[in-house]
Amino acid sequence: MEQFQPNANNILDVLYNKKPKYLPLYEHHIDIEFIEKFTGEELIGYRETEPEYFFKKVTEFWKNNTYDAFDFEAPICDVFPEHGAIMGGKLGPIQTRSDFERYPFDEIPHLFWEANKPKLDAIRKVLPTGMKAYGGCGYGIFESAQDLVGYENLCIMQYIDPDLFRDLFIRIGDLYVELWSKMIQEYSDIFIFFPYGRRLGTPHIDHARTDNHH
Repeated sequence: MEQFQPNANNILDVLYNKKPKYLPLYEHHIDIEFIEKFTGEELIGYRETEPEYFFKKVTEFWKNNTYDAFDFEAPICDVFPEHGAIMGGKLGPIQTRSDFERYPFDEIPHLFWEANKPKLDAIRKVLPTGMKAYGGCGYGIFESAQDLVGYENLCIMQYIDPDLFRDLFIRIGDLYVELWSKMIQEYSDIFIFFPYGRRLGTPHIDHARTDNHH
């Protein structure tokens, strides 16, 4: 049987409502735990310590199962100091105006790239020929606000302190512009498109490259 050769441009054809050479498979996300179970290999521990090995194995899994591209999101909320309202169920670090003013927003870009640049660089090195990633910066603006405040308290804040509610979303939006701008500038060569949750879950998709030379 002829070995499958990925061609991420087939996904672009679908996005542009063109007929691709074949119908490409797409999964928004496949958990690493499932990939470990499928391959029989332990991988999670290598994500931080040996990212090239980790992503070589991950992209091999996607290629061997005839995917033209695989998902990778660099999670923004994961680098928020004292975060945890979404996944941890605890109160977020921003509850008052003083909390907001002393929160270290300016540190977040450094923390984000420190955590994710090694992974993105590793992906660039090990991507199989023809394969691309899709994703980019993980989480959305509402999710970040929820993680920094907590869902119920965010709803209360909108009622009792609408100015703080507004300023929080503006500050998060500015952060997202900064992170996404650099992501697109420096790593569009490894992504075929950038999905982004504009509202509470409705994705917006921008293509990274449309030509056949990247």
